[in-house]
Amino acid sequence: PEIITETVDILNYYHGKMPIGVGTGADRAHAIDHLTHTGLIDKIDALVTASDVRHGKPHPETFLSVAKQIGVQPNHCVVFEDTQIGYQAAAAAGMDCILVKDGKIQLET
Repeated sequence: PEIITETVDILNYYHGKMPIGVGTGADRAHAIDHLTHTGLIDKIDALVTASDVRHGKPHPETFLSVAKQIGVQPNHCVVFEDTQIGYQAAAAAGMDCILVKDGKIQLET
């Protein structure tokens, strides 16, 4: 998985101020390796990967599992996504979603 560059600043800003979770289509081992390598692993409160769910994106299970782990109602979550499938998963979970294309936050979808 690629790190969405603009979201790193947002993650750093909110770290310690509110719970942060990651929901990824990558398997657990690769996700942990990637988050560790980029220094982000210690900034998240929950990690849900393809290894942890029965139904991957666009099914909402990944994001609903993250919300449950961090103790936040889905309608109070904001997802940063770089794929349409992930965007669909967030919408199906009842979460707001900000689409990121080519490393840039898209305010219009």
